[in-house]
Amino acid sequence: MGDGAKQLRLPRALATAALLIWLATLAFVSGPARWEFAHTYEHWIDGLENSLPMLTKEVSLPVLGLGPSSLPSLLVRTVFWGLAWLGPLALLAWVWRSGSRQQLSECFLMGGTLYGASMLLATLLVLVGLWLPFSLLGQ
Repeated sequence: MGDGAKQLRLPRALATAALLIWLATLAFVSGPARWEFAHTYEHWIDGLENSLPMLTKEVSLPVLGLGPSSLPSLLVRTVFWGLAWLGPLALLAWVWRSGSRQQLSECFLMGGTLYGASMLLATLLVLVGLWLPFSLLGQ
């Protein structure tokens, strides 16, 4: 084993561990946590189905797996959950393809920043859509 490979062993292991922990967290969030929240949210909006804001109907409910199945809702689900899962998997592949410590750091920093910003935007859209029906109730 070359000197460069020895230098990459610990950073690769740490990056891999961080990504595997994130993937395990994502499995919990996209599975059991989402199912429970979707079930609860469905009870909260019971009776409001016809007066929900467009963002809630077209973005937030499909991400939770609620609402009618249609091509647009399938597209929203695919984009959101595809982004959520493919980001860390791509980072994991880049971590193992890096040839030097500098490449590893750059790909993890830049890829992680791009993924984090994208997921923050997508998650905020979903959360605002989930909040909107309740913000309008007092009016």
